[in-house]
Amino acid sequence: MSVISRILSKRRWKPLTIGTLLVIGFILSQKVYMHFLHRRHVSSFTKGWKLSNIPLARDTSENNDFRLVFKNGAETYFLSAIASRDLEKQDMKIVLTAFDSLRGNGDFLCCVLYSDGTMYSTQVEFYHIHYHIDFLPSITQLFNQAPFHATQYVCRTPIPDVNVSVVNISLTTLSMCGSNKRDYLPVQMQEDKRDKLAICGKVAFGDKLKPSRLVEWFEMQKILGVDKVVVFDLDCPEQIKTVFKHYIDEGLLEVIPYSLPGKVPGYPHRGFRLKEQVNPQFSHDKHLTVLDCHQRLGGYSYVLAADFDEIIIPSHHFTLKQLLQNLASKSPYAAGFYFHVQFHLENWGRVRTDSDIYFQQYLTSTKPRWECEKYIYIPSRTKSTTIHSFQPIYPFSKNYVDIKEATIHHYRQCPLGWKNCYPEVITDKQVSKYEELHTVNTFKVFHKLNITPYDRVTQTSEI
Repeated sequence: MSVISRILSKRRWKPLTIGTLLVIGFILSQKVYMHFLHRRHVSSFTKGWKLSNIPLARDTSENNDFRLVFKNGAETYFLSAIASRDLEKQDMKIVLTAFDSLRGNGDFLCCVLYSDGTMYSTQVEFYHIHYHIDFLPSITQLFNQAPFHATQYVCRTPIPDVNVSVVNISLTTLSMCGSNKRDYLPVQMQEDKRDKLAICGKVAFGDKLKPSRLVEWFEMQKILGVDKVVVFDLDCPEQIKTVFKHYIDEGLLEVIPYSLPGKVPGYPHRGFRLKEQVNPQFSHDKHLTVLDCHQRLGGYSYVLAADFDEIIIPSHHFTLKQLLQNLASKSPYAAGFYFHVQFHLENWGRVRTDSDIYFQQYLTSTKPRWECEKYIYIPSRTKSTTIHSFQPIYPFSKNYVDIKEATIHHYRQCPLGWKNCYPEVITDKQVSKYEELHTVNTFKVFHKLNITPYDRVTQTSEI
């Protein structure tokens, strides 16, 4: 009798051992299957493709923000296709970001159209998937699956000649490429923006955003040295779109139309408002934009994922770029930097009434905390990101910024579940060093867009 047989024959070990072996066997089978899929690489060129058959912009059909691919009743909705040159593998890497009911197991054919009319087809490869459960995700998510996982695939093509570019891409479950314009996405080339800082603003939605506070936030980011902001627009009202247009025209902002395609069983509708969130699907709904940003902004030196009520204030520098240069010089192998957070809660009232600037009114905050921490990361040194964490590429590392250097200032109402809203508070006036310049710049935009400051008060509120 073998050693394993003798172990299995003992009744007290049998249930645990068999269960463990089944789980290990499942994980290994999944890895073998994925490995098989990823090693399949059939590629070919097609000559004489008519470029006029394929649109260079998205059509206006339902769910026009996505391209839908069916496979045996399963749905995969592709949002974007971002291309970059992979110098290590000497090819063109096109990463597609999608809501995927196949959870990364899609066996698609990539159809890549070049500007000279050449069509290149090759087998898709799995790239990355978001897990809404961090602990042993390959196992734990089997019992609590979201209908559509935030997933990324990659198509690899030869690098085209100097005067040729990649313009469109489609994924199909068929053995040949089609000419249906609804199947194709425009390919966006990743911009080379070394020494530049970008913000992924994630999803803007509903009527909670106030135009005046949004203008204040944008103007503060400009002062801090931010070069670009990417925002995903989920049914924002016209007054918010007006603010967006102003910063689009300035060249600061890129707005990506966003929606939540696909039906979640048992729910007629899902969204980002608290009562509309469908778990665990909501984790994928918000993280899809983070995955997109990681590719879209991959050519920038630094990227920050931030909400419209958050700003990072350096203690000894005026701009974030000055701070980052200092941090990078001290940590040359850093892939990014985590920051403590100070919460400025509106429930505590305003400290100042002599300013119409929201950030200058709410100076009361918690002490710096490691709750809801955020980070600035270096895309070229980072494998993947979530809203609150990033995974460095070896040999680069995570670094934690001392509270004496900088903190994130988060302005909001008291969240549900916080006991007494942290009654022990401090007064932090770091934001005051920006007051004069920020006020002048903000009111110029107010006048141009005919916006009134949201909070005008006549007396100091009690803390």
